[in-house]
Amino acid sequence: MTRKVIGCDIGGVVRNMATFEPIRDSIESINKLLESHDLIFISKCKESYKNSTIEWLKKYNLSHIPIFFCETYKDKAQIIKNNKVTTMIDDKLAVLSNIPDIELIWFCDDLQKINGTKKYNPNVLNNILIMKDWNAVTEHLSWNVVTEHLSD
Repeated sequence: MTRKVIGCDIGGVVRNMATFEPIRDSIESINKLLESHDLIFISKCKESYKNSTIEWLKKYNLSHIPIFFCETYKDKAQIIKNNKVTTMIDDKLAVLSNIPDIELIWFCDDLQKINGTKKYNPNVLNNILIMKDWNAVTEHLSWNVVTEHLSD
C-alpha cells in the first residue's frame, strides 16, 4: 500500500491565527495521520513570519514534518504538484478552488461562510469536502486507508 501525501496549511488549520494556540485536536490528529500517511506543511506567509512559524512547529513537536513556504496561492499549487500531494487541507477556498485532480478538504467551522458559499457560489464546492474539525478530518482520512487496504 502506497502512503498518500497530505498537504496541510498551518494558519487557520493547525494554528489559531488569533491566539497562536493549536486548533483543537490538530496536534494529536496530525500525529495519528503520520502513522499511515506522509504529511507536508505548505504555508503562504510573509518572510517575517517564517521564523516564528518554524519556532511554533518546534514548540509543538512538529518540526520533523517538511515545510514549504510560498508567497502566492499559485506557488502553493505548484508545491502541491511537485510533492505529489494527494489530499490538501486548507482554510482558504481561493487556494482549494485552483487545485485540480486531488482530494480537497476545506477546513472551516464557520457556518455563515459555508452557507454563503453554498448559496452564492455552489460550483466551487463540487470537488471539495467540508470538514469542521480535526476529528472529522482524521476519521475521513483513516477510513480511506482502511477501505484502500481492504481492496488490496
